[in-house]
Amino acid sequence: MLQSSCGVLEPLGLVGVAIDGLSRRLAAARVDFCGLDLPGRSVLRATTTAVLPESLVTRVDEGQQAPLSAAAVAPLQAEVSVAIAKLVTELVAQTGSDRPLAIGVLDSGWWQLAAGRASARLGLADSSLLAELTGLSVIEDFAARDLALGGRGGPLTAVPLWALLHDAKKSRVVVDLDDTTQVTYLPACCESSGLARVAAFQMTAGGELLDRLAKAMSDGRPVDDAAGRLAVQGRKHSKLIDFLLKESGGVLPAADVWEPRAWQAERLAVRLVEQAVAEDCRVADVLCSTAHGIAGAVAQAVHDRVPKTPPLEQVILTGRYRQHGLLRREIFAQLADVEVLDVEALEVEEAAIEPAIAATLAYLHLKQVPATGTQISGIQSPRVLGRLTPGTPQAWQRLLKTLAGNLPARLPLRSAI
Repeated sequence: MLQSSCGVLEPLGLVGVAIDGLSRRLAAARVDFCGLDLPGRSVLRATTTAVLPESLVTRVDEGQQAPLSAAAVAPLQAEVSVAIAKLVTELVAQTGSDRPLAIGVLDSGWWQLAAGRASARLGLADSSLLAELTGLSVIEDFAARDLALGGRGGPLTAVPLWALLHDAKKSRVVVDLDDTTQVTYLPACCESSGLARVAAFQMTAGGELLDRLAKAMSDGRPVDDAAGRLAVQGRKHSKLIDFLLKESGGVLPAADVWEPRAWQAERLAVRLVEQAVAEDCRVADVLCSTAHGIAGAVAQAVHDRVPKTPPLEQVILTGRYRQHGLLRREIFAQLADVEVLDVEALEVEEAAIEPAIAATLAYLHLKQVPATGTQISGIQSPRVLGRLTPGTPQAWQRLLKTLAGNLPARLPLRSAI
């Protein structure tokens, strides 16, 4: 998990770059990985962020609504790659002459649906161009191998979250309150065997649904209620909560459901608005009821889906909507039997989590460790995820030399197959 230093161990320094779920913000982090095997130790050296130009964001999001031609994709990927390269250059300047070995990129991407689930994905960055611009090897496209072997393409965050935030003695759950709501179980363990018990599942109802409801109930005017100031003024309607849970697939999400973006939020918002009009509910009532519904679903998911042994001790909150006052209050109230903490209580910056996950995925690729499992994404059998594009010959040789020097005395059986 994240530490303050590597001690006497020689670190493997990587840069992680993440583009958030709605493709608006770039975040980069330098992470040094210490030790030969998972879970090992990792040190967060520096972070930096940037906002993508609004015109680029608009064109990227249009690609989610309708397929883009190859002629349209290439310029977009080039612009995103230039923005990433600029951010990485700034980050490298912060950390001095100790250059990283590679870059891991995790982006929302363009996804293709077939039969209601993701079937193909195209990344937002051009790895070859990014490798040329930075000189560093680039590891990305982590979802492709998962999709190829029958997986859903995600969530890809579960194993990295365990590597970064698990505790040797305390079982934890990470609740990410963002566009969708994701719950990840991090079993207490100090050995890599804990990976097999990591689990994650997603609920469609989340921040994107709250945003769409606020806009739809306000005649299309944008209403920012991320802090829940409007929701707290409303009244809870049991019928609306029951309707929300029914339309979103029940109190608990199906174990085999995951979507890369909040695709169902628009449909859910339309159906909830129709129900709210029929019930003569105010905007504040709809937002209040939805917040209660999300909190209730999170609490029941934690109580019913998380293993009872060893007992769960901590729930860690991440994501933009953890600052939603009403949603936060209800989660604390309904999970009163465990300790609920913000991620900063673990001395981890919120802005560093996504890029640190990207760096960890790159580390897992370099160490040839599977980054998902059947219990996480539905993949038929564990696989190493990601695609590597070498940087300059000098950078590539340096990476190979460092990896060769970090080989354990005993190799696992999978390395011989």
